[in-house]
Amino acid sequence: MRIAIPVETFVREFNAKILLAIKLAQNGHDIYIGESSPLNMGLDLIDPDIYISNCNFVDRKFAHKIRSKIFLLDSEGGVFRSKEEYSTRIDTNRLENVDHYLAWGQKTAYIVENNSFST
Repeated sequence: MRIAIPVETFVREFNAKILLAIKLAQNGHDIYIGESSPLNMGLDLIDPDIYISNCNFVDRKFAHKIRSKIFLLDSEGGVFRSKEEYSTRIDTNRLENVDHYLAWGQKTAYIVENNSFST
């Protein structure tokens, strides 16, 4: 599988996404990782099977353009004090064109699965 991993903020995301890329590559996947804007401009050349989005809104036009499964990874959502605090990070509009949400654990998965967050 071809997997695209965009990086928006190198200082916060790059090391963790490199580790993810290494693990995926060790399992036989072709990995495309880089700065979001140039990577997104080259998606028709890459034609990824999976696109791992940051916790950004994925609009319908973009989702249609890439023709791949879209995974949403909230790279900064692992620490929160309450369901209400986490609800400010994820809303239903962000999940509309996403195929899979990569949760940090059971609590975040529960919040997202049960739509227990604000819109």
